[in-house]
Amino acid sequence: MPWLITEAILNLFDCWIDSNLFDTRFEFAVRSWALQSASVTAEIHAADVQRVEAICRMFRRFGYPDREADTRARTVYLSQIGYISMQTIEDPAVRMPRIGDYVEIFTGKPPEQRELDRFFSRHRFVPPA
Repeated sequence: MPWLITEAILNLFDCWIDSNLFDTRFEFAVRSWALQSASVTAEIHAADVQRVEAICRMFRRFGYPDREADTRARTVYLSQIGYISMQTIEDPAVRMPRIGDYVEIFTGKPPEQRELDRFFSRHRFVPPA
């Protein structure tokens, strides 16, 4: 079976769950700094554009039309930036069971259980029985 967009989104989620891949506290600090510095604001804007474009390209690789790919990319990215900006801290027991729903909402496709199992395993999460 070909690699699916659902697997790609789960790989992207790895970045936001594993602080070794993406430091959300640093992201928050830089965004806070940007409120007082035009040059930092410009850098943040440039990074945001690059990130959204990368996610958009991912969606296009999986056959989404341009506008839909852009909208989905923005939805994924802006949701995560919202988590960071609001300093949302969720216990893994709360956040992880939502992962499959997020994948389906962001992609329009439900993830396969084997994809979720691999994702949970990477993050040492054992779903409740």
